[in-house]
Amino acid sequence: MVIHPIQLLMPAEGNIGVKSIDVAPVYSNFSSSGVSFKKLLQNNLNKVNEMQLLSHQESIKFATGESDNLHELMITLEEAKLALQLAVEIRNKILDAYQEILRMQI
Repeated sequence: MVIHPIQLLMPAEGNIGVKSIDVAPVYSNFSSSGVSFKKLLQNNLNKVNEMQLLSHQESIKFATGESDNLHELMITLEEAKLALQLAVEIRNKILDAYQEILRMQI
């Protein structure tokens, strides 16, 4: 069985409409903006909290009859749920990384 390198399978003209993505400006803008990781995390957790509070308020409005738009209520509830799930997963990844650093031998 012969395994050919990927370069031999590609056309001779070069890449077919595939553009290379330069990610260096994204990282340089982030580091030069002066935003710390703590502040970034804090701001996003505040946004998640606001979404949770908004969904709670919308639920109360719907339950008391002030609002009859079930569609908007369900969208608000799902957005809050997904934001919370994302925040929990990010927390889990941060804790895993921290524990991995603690296990490193110096």
